[in-house]
Amino acid sequence: LEFVKNKSIKDGQVTDKDKLEFLEAIAEQFAKVLHDTLRGYDQYHMILGTRPTRTYPEVVRGTGKYCDIFSMSAYDLNQGYKIDPKFNEIIDEVSGYAGKPIMLGVLIAAQDTGLPYGIVRTQIDRGISYWRYLAKTANHPAVVGLHWFQYFDPPRKCYDEQAANWGLVNEKDEPYEDAVNLIAQANKMVYAYALGLSTFVPEFDN
Repeated sequence: LEFVKNKSIKDGQVTDKDKLEFLEAIAEQFAKVLHDTLRGYDQYHMILGTRPTRTYPEVVRGTGKYCDIFSMSAYDLNQGYKIDPKFNEIIDEVSGYAGKPIMLGVLIAAQDTGLPYGIVRTQIDRGISYWRYLAKTANHPAVVGLHWFQYFDPPRKCYDEQAANWGLVNEKDEPYEDAVNLIAQANKMVYAYALGLSTFVPEFDN
């Protein structure tokens, strides 16, 4: 701070490299404060991080130093009817930057609820999409967890226009049985996929 107060920096003296190094320093300090505060009260539970963007390796490196598992949403890795063909490459890169195992989020919205932004047609497709993604993630050695966002569909009046079929239940707490049944069956397979004992995944019905 003394350096900043007492020395003017001319245009052109600050490079992109300087900016990215400063971004990493900010990310590291941000994560350190959270980590040290939590550890002051709880020595035993894992810290899953703050789910930062994976766009900047500097942010991943900075925050990765102060978590036990690097958690990120990365919903775009599961594109509904297909998984990003660069999935393995992306996960390898992120886990390398973070230096930690990865926990991924999953969000699959269907069109048959009448809510916008559905990436698959039906709740059956939704369950199959989850199943196929679970098989892929569980089989990757750097991925140790997959978490669903979120439990309930958001009432449109409570959210912005990005609200979609996010939940496993609707706003009346009624489960989407076709999706939930398939998701429950998939979850029973997780260790078989992690241990390489099964490659079975259900097919979409066109």
